[in-house]
Amino acid sequence: MLLEWNLPIPQLQTHYRLGGRNYYADFSLPGMIGEFDGMAKYADDPDRKQYEIQRAGDFRSAGIAVVNWYWEDLKDRHRIFKILTNEMVRCDVLRRVPVFPG
Repeated sequence: MLLEWNLPIPQLQTHYRLGGRNYYADFSLPGMIGEFDGMAKYADDPDRKQYEIQRAGDFRSAGIAVVNWYWEDLKDRHRIFKILTNEMVRCDVLRRVPVFPG
């Protein structure tokens, strides 16, 4: 979709060392990471929610914005476009939100 929409192409599975911990981000652009979250990981691991809160906090403390999306977002092209482009503008990856190309 990003290529089709002519949006910046992120690095995938980028390693970060933050707060003495190692993390891998699904999607990385300057000043932001993107994370695809399926809800099953929370059901399978009751401690996962606390880990994710700590992880997001470590990224934010380092000045890196975290944007999350879910299956429902990916099913709606306009919705995922808005989620990604709004955050890209906020993080100065894009100057303005482009018109949704369809």
